[in-house]
Amino acid sequence: MKRKIGAKEIALMGLLIAMQIILTRQFVIQTEFFRISFSFIAVILMGWLFGPLFAAIGNGLADMFGFVLRPVGMFFPGYTLTAAIEGLVYGLFFYKKEMTLGRNIVGNLAGSIVSTGLNTVWLFMTMGKASTLAYLPTRLVAALVLLVVKILVIELIAKRKMLTRLISK
Repeated sequence: MKRKIGAKEIALMGLLIAMQIILTRQFVIQTEFFRISFSFIAVILMGWLFGPLFAAIGNGLADMFGFVLRPVGMFFPGYTLTAAIEGLVYGLFFYKKEMTLGRNIVGNLAGSIVSTGLNTVWLFMTMGKASTLAYLPTRLVAALVLLVVKILVIELIAKRKMLTRLISK
């Protein structure tokens, strides 16, 4: 069964892509060792509202458009692949499902493992073994902190029924 995508859905996806770009490029805490942003909100919303395929496409496009609009470092397609897979994972865990605490924890844990794992591989490929190993402990701590933040923020959004209100309008 093919899923119909109307003007409302296209507009909403465009807004979520723009939100992801802004949260990734503008509202971010970045040091030499780690990067923390709230872009996960847009990605999880893509997955929850549109499913795995469209969340993967949307997050991949957001990564590419974000780089074109405001490049940070060099472009490497592996990071775009990570963004797409992360959208896919969130879509698999959250699409049209009730947001329970258990689903929130497991879905965000899976997304964090994919993101941290693949981005570590890309760092190894682009920067070498010594640099990757030097950054790894700090990156793991940052990933754990961000995981807790993701779970708490999504739990707050779910408890306030903000996601349901967004869809029903």
